[in-house]
Amino acid sequence: VWYVSNNGDNNYMGTINYPLATMAQANSLASDGDTILFYDGNYEGSTLNKKLLIAPYSFDSTNYGVSFKALNINSDSTVITNILIDLDNTTASSQGIHISSATNVIIDNCKITNFINDSNYGIYANSSSSVKILNCDISNNYCGIYAYNSSIYIDNSKIYDNDSFDHYSTGSAIYLRNDSGSLTINNSE
Repeated sequence: VWYVSNNGDNNYMGTINYPLATMAQANSLASDGDTILFYDGNYEGSTLNKKLLIAPYSFDSTNYGVSFKALNINSDSTVITNILIDLDNTTASSQGIHISSATNVIIDNCKITNFINDSNYGIYANSSSSVKILNCDISNNYCGIYAYNSSIYIDNSKIYDNDSFDHYSTGSAIYLRNDSGSLTINNSE
């Protein structure tokens, strides 16, 4: 297990008492199958290129104490849980969670919001399969979920108030663009 804190230092060992300062450093030190836990705080995102579990050190089931601007997932079997992904209505162009050529990614109990600029997507999946979006709140984005040649499974999630503010065709709750891929939705609004 690796630990990250806003009060950490990237020269530390990444332990509970000596946490790292950034996700990028934790990702570079981690091995496939490791867990990275974050103390409450706001963090810059990073590219995850290993099979990791990303979660808060503690979570009380009501408050998201850990927030990221964006995450890029380029590895199979990555799990993101109990995290707030929030661009905070800035004009930056970004995707909340960008999944590229990965399989068996799980996004569980996350809130993904405020990606409102043109071409900002809460979740963007490109050539990915078995992406599971579970118990998530995806709102106030240009497009909630954009899936291109990807297989997406959504369960017990709320996807609302995602809109094209300039009325382009891709602003929506879910935009599925497939030559291959699928979409399954259960128990969701």
